[in-house]
Amino acid sequence: EALDGRYILEGAAAAAARLVHTDPDRAAKFEAEVRLVIETIEMEAAARGRLFPDTRPTLAALGAAGYRLAVITRNFGPAVRVVFPDIDRYCPVFLPREAVAGVKPDPVHLRTALEQMGLEPHEALMVGDHPIDIQTGRAVGTATLGVTSGRIGRDELAASGADAVLPGIGALVQSWGLSEDQL
Repeated sequence: EALDGRYILEGAAAAAARLVHTDPDRAAKFEAEVRLVIETIEMEAAARGRLFPDTRPTLAALGAAGYRLAVITRNFGPAVRVVFPDIDRYCPVFLPREAVAGVKPDPVHLRTALEQMGLEPHEALMVGDHPIDIQTGRAVGTATLGVTSGRIGRDELAASGADAVLPGIGALVQSWGLSEDQL
């Protein structure tokens, strides 16, 4: 979450970058400790978490319809796999934060996914439940779709610049006219 206008990952990286000039060893230790704390928190949250019910059927329907799918996340890959252990079955491209040099909203995260799928930005749709997702898609030049399945509501997603907002990931299949038997 945001702290003084910064997210924890970015704030920790900025602190380490300042520290590296005066004490590189301390900076490396700081970064390792912060990473361990964040990963521990994420693993504990994942143990209590659950996947949104529409996720698997929606991804299966989209994949069956020929759409190329990817998941890019600021989360730690092993924590995602606790909640969604079969993610690779549904999304051939899965890029957690440790898989890329820069995490969203850094455009490199989405650009890496597009590269791996062989897509240009104008051929893609960035779907997300947070303004960071919309910001990332807009920075790369994809169409953007907000879904209100997370903690963020329609108004905030629309205000972040989403091209459209739907009430959840399941509504995506319905809005594209895919048949119910694909769910």
